[in-house]
Amino acid sequence: MGKIIMILFLTMSSCQRQVSCHKGDIEIIDVLNRNHPIEINLYDIVDSVKYVPLGTGECLLSEIECIKNDGKFYFVKDSRGVFVFDEEGYFINEVGYRGIGPGEYVYSDNFYLDRDNKLVCLICNSARKILQYTYSGAYSNTIQLDTEDANIEYAMMCGQGELIAYYPLPNDYSQNQSEYSVFRIKNDSLIGETLLKAKEIGTQNIHYPFLHYPIALLDNQYFFISVLSNELFVYEGGQIMPGYYVNIPENEPSEDFIEEHKDLNFFELVETLKKSNIGLGITAIESSSDYLFMSISNKSTLIWDKKRSIQISDIYDPDLKLYSDLLLSGGVSDEHLGFYSADFLCANKELILKGNDRSLAKLVGNLLEDDNPVVYQYYFKKNAIDILIEKYGIGL
Repeated sequence: MGKIIMILFLTMSSCQRQVSCHKGDIEIIDVLNRNHPIEINLYDIVDSVKYVPLGTGECLLSEIECIKNDGKFYFVKDSRGVFVFDEEGYFINEVGYRGIGPGEYVYSDNFYLDRDNKLVCLICNSARKILQYTYSGAYSNTIQLDTEDANIEYAMMCGQGELIAYYPLPNDYSQNQSEYSVFRIKNDSLIGETLLKAKEIGTQNIHYPFLHYPIALLDNQYFFISVLSNELFVYEGGQIMPGYYVNIPENEPSEDFIEEHKDLNFFELVETLKKSNIGLGITAIESSSDYLFMSISNKSTLIWDKKRSIQISDIYDPDLKLYSDLLLSGGVSDEHLGFYSADFLCANKELILKGNDRSLAKLVGNLLEDDNPVVYQYYFKKNAIDILIEKYGIGL
């Protein structure tokens, strides 16, 4: 009996040294089926899908890097620039122009929307500036960045003229002190303040953001995630603070584990985590009008309605006969956006024409392989959590 107790104690101690044992007063998100993630049909949770075929005649896109939406406008970034399309997919205009003259740019790393002022803001880290343009593409203003701040990976306006920026992991070229910073404009310059310090993990000579989509808005509350963490942070009173903890301890390493392996570079640390069966934390978040979606170690998805959470292992799309990922689809917006390439849809035309999605079938009938991609947007069912609980017997 004594041996059994000792073995159990050693097993628990080993686990505690490696995975996080969460403490504190923040709210716990208990996953109803934490040990039994489910494979679902896409239409268990999706009520309808909106498709927007991007017009090809006046603007042939290269590989899409990002899509954002504001009302009737879709903003699409590819390797050449940012282009604006209307809600029917008709090309409207390009945002700004390439060049070295006033109001022009050579290269932009990313962009964000200032929806209150109807501005498209191009982040140009190498030039240490952010260029602002109207939705119609006209130059509006230039905001200067300090050298130490000019490595922004992702940014979002968070009301009251505040810009929240997410930074990649520190590397040999950029020793970022912040994982997140908040910026406020003063005399056409951005004055930055650290919101969350960067973890002491480096990627050597590789630029690596790690987190795919780090910020989301749900019910007028901004949520943030951090590297190798199960915590959801919230923005309140000009500060980022822990708000929620996803109760899957094996999905994140403990502070002791990271300290023990602090001499490893990030990629060696990730391999060590895999060998130890420890996850990578929450790696992406997106929101719809009713739900927050969280990618767990880039393997499964949590759907959370701020009351209940369900873990989904795979999502099957019966119309395309494939498994889809709600968070890693190639697009990003406050409302979930993604896209299908025209050649992919044409290759599956026969399958789509036989399927139940008549709007997609009608669209693909007129599509050519060399056309621009088709943007899609999911509209989720209001009672998606209840449907999953009942259909898959969760918690029964």
